[in-house]
Amino acid sequence: CGAPNVAEGQFVPVAKVGTELPIGMKIKKAKIRGVSSEGMICSEMELGLTEKSEGIWVLPHDLTMGKPLAEALDFQTDYIFDIGITPNRPDGLSH
Repeated sequence: CGAPNVAEGQFVPVAKVGTELPIGMKIKKAKIRGVSSEGMICSEMELGLTEKSEGIWVLPHDLTMGKPLAEALDFQTDYIFDIGITPNRPDGLSH
């Protein structure tokens, strides 16, 4: 990991081999600096949560390690409804 804020003992989000990140990157097994890599430490940007990132996302130590991140942080699932309003129903554009 080349992030400037990485340090031993941190709690960080990790994407394991086979994971497809929201930014479209699929994690593959690789050798980095001669060492086998089985995943990637992620930033908020790589997880699709922000547009920019200054380094890895350092998580609070009170989280349970090994849980899926959305579950550990109690993220709620959002639903998006794409509704097409016909031109003859302008009242449908108001609330």
